[in-house]
Amino acid sequence: MAAAIELRGVSFAYYEKTVLRGIDLTVRQGEFVALMGPIACGKTTLLTVMNGLIPHVVKGSFGGTAKLVGNDTRTTPLRELARHAGFLFQEPDSQIFSLSVQDEVEFALRNFGVKEAERKKLVEQTLAELSLSNLADADPRELSQGQKQKVALASVLAYGPEVLLLDEPAASLDHYSSEEIYDVVKGLNRKGKTVVVVEHDTELIVDRADRLVVMNEGRLVADGKFEEVFGKKTTGLGIKEPCFSRIAHELGVQVRSEREFVEHLKGHGAGAASKSESRGAKGTRKSPWSDAT
Repeated sequence: MAAAIELRGVSFAYYEKTVLRGIDLTVRQGEFVALMGPIACGKTTLLTVMNGLIPHVVKGSFGGTAKLVGNDTRTTPLRELARHAGFLFQEPDSQIFSLSVQDEVEFALRNFGVKEAERKKLVEQTLAELSLSNLADADPRELSQGQKQKVALASVLAYGPEVLLLDEPAASLDHYSSEEIYDVVKGLNRKGKTVVVVEHDTELIVDRADRLVVMNEGRLVADGKFEEVFGKKTTGLGIKEPCFSRIAHELGVQVRSEREFVEHLKGHGAGAASKSESRGAKGTRKSPWSDAT
């Protein structure tokens, strides 16, 4: 699979403060990559390198090379880069400006010079895809946070970028809305969209993302499947083991995702708990996550 994002020797400093240090990373087309790490370790800055805001808008000392769908971000105009990568912020209110949902979704299409007939078609398709058709005439400011985030995502999705860059898209959402927005994103990924998401809640992404990339102090410290990375390589970085994994550990069950764990419980029922109790005297079992190297 061809590369959607290629970073080689990427470094960045805001004036005197170095934020990124020698980043080498390739994201293949169609991948769903979760980017995690402590607060202020450079995750959001790395996203702005991927979409070209660094070096075009955000100023500082930028080193190395970054390519977005084969386009060098240094030499490719930001307007062209924006066609390839959509960016979703933590707070939807910072990304929504129009007085109706329809106008908001149409906004970027107008900026890209899409003709009116095609705009209307794309807006209708996008609203339908995200189950927002019934809110087309609504004022986005009066919607729930979950609905606002779906509108913000729709406004990005409408112009057809191959890559979606999401900066903690569930940060201001309740649990139900968080699950809903990530189900939508996963659905887009299944249709071929490349997704890179900064997220702190492991349970939201562990069975949705293909790959976990961990950062610390501006460097990549781990990269691989969740079961390969989680545990030893994330110790001390504030990344919590998912709840389902801890429960599975207590039950002595070897699973790699929440859905897999639920299916196991459906198949084994109360017998799983009884089995766990009968083994309790034999000592502590290791979590399947702790075997990662």
